[in-house]
Amino acid sequence: MNQERLEILKMVAEKVISVEEAERLLKVLEESGAGPTGGGGSPGKPASGQRGALDSVAEFLANIGPSVKNVVAQAAAAMSSVASEFAGESGSEEEEVAEGQPVDLSGGRIPLPANSRISIRSSRPWGVEGADLTIEGVEGWVCQVEGGQATNLKAYRGQDRLDLRWETGPLTVKFPSRSGRLYASTMGGKIQVGGVARQMHLRTFAGAIDLRDLRCDFSARTLGGPVRASLAPGWKGEGEVVSIGGEVTLVVPAQVSAEVTLLSRGGRVEIPEGMAAVQWERSTARQQATIILGDRELESTLVAKSMGGLVRLSLE
Repeated sequence: MNQERLEILKMVAEKVISVEEAERLLKVLEESGAGPTGGGGSPGKPASGQRGALDSVAEFLANIGPSVKNVVAQAAAAMSSVASEFAGESGSEEEEVAEGQPVDLSGGRIPLPANSRISIRSSRPWGVEGADLTIEGVEGWVCQVEGGQATNLKAYRGQDRLDLRWETGPLTVKFPSRSGRLYASTMGGKIQVGGVARQMHLRTFAGAIDLRDLRCDFSARTLGGPVRASLAPGWKGEGEVVSIGGEVTLVVPAQVSAEVTLLSRGGRVEIPEGMAAVQWERSTARQQATIILGDRELESTLVAKSMGGLVRLSLE
């Protein structure tokens, strides 16, 4: 078994990525020619002239970001089944989509019972414009949908949830404060969220994630894009951001108390100058810092991980 596969297995064992993400990553690397079976060279070596020829584990990890982005840009057709699986898989946190009644979106306003879950998902056909999603937190119990340029936009309402589905074009959803959890995933588009005061789980394929004014538990994952998460001054709970092939930035106000773990494989970890890390681990292929911010007794945790990119902590 070659070094590249061993390194991916290590990341699964250390819970940097899941088993499913490891399988997808191997497929991505093979499609891009950066993996152990890519191209026509001898086993375990890329063919001559292929991008990202890997001489060591460190080089392998450093080239993950460009490899993922290269596949997204140039091999979308070959990656369609992998991409569909990534965007369509809701993750262990989300239940299966419930059957519901179609909702008339002509007025753009959907009253919801308190604590209703909202699921938003795109399924972009390859070769067309991406699907950008903007989610804004608002007071009350009415979900507002603005999708004048969104194609094939549909809504279904169950007893305690609302499902929104569309294919391409920008979509804006105003998320009511009296709702329950938020789930969202897109393909080929970016996700922007601001002022949502409920637990959220977000995923995008080949897009960026920008989270502002975070107030509750959150998780955000992207394949091939950057993630930026900015916390509200009163934030408490658990938060995780993960990028395979992109940069991750955590912006934390001075009032927040939490244990922060920053991990990069093939990239580097950057913390504010003069800050004392509780624990540093550095090697050619891995950097990790664990930091205590504020009150040591407060049970809030933040985790930021990247495979092939920079992980940065910024204090406000």
